[in-house]
Amino acid sequence: MAAKMCNSCKTRRVSSDNMAELCEACYEYGAWENQHEDDNHEGGENLTDACQVCHGTDPALVEPVKSHSNGIAKSHTSHAACNHPKTKKDRAACRKARDAK
Repeated sequence: MAAKMCNSCKTRRVSSDNMAELCEACYEYGAWENQHEDDNHEGGENLTDACQVCHGTDPALVEPVKSHSNGIAKSHTSHAACNHPKTKKDRAACRKARDAK
């Protein structure tokens, strides 16, 4: 099944089970939009520095950060220059010796 994309920004995955099918960033921004209107910030009342609508950027206008999905940097080591046999066990021993340096 394909991942559902956010209805607002169309670039981030829907990460919570909300009825509006928004990503976390757009869902939180939507809550701030509601609070912004309820507190009449446009009229200059109940202003707060925490309001993302007054002091932030709409997440739909910001490109998502591209990175590895699991957050772990990938590291590849070549054993082409090594003299050991090309078995899994010998490559693991080589990596362990290399990391110990």
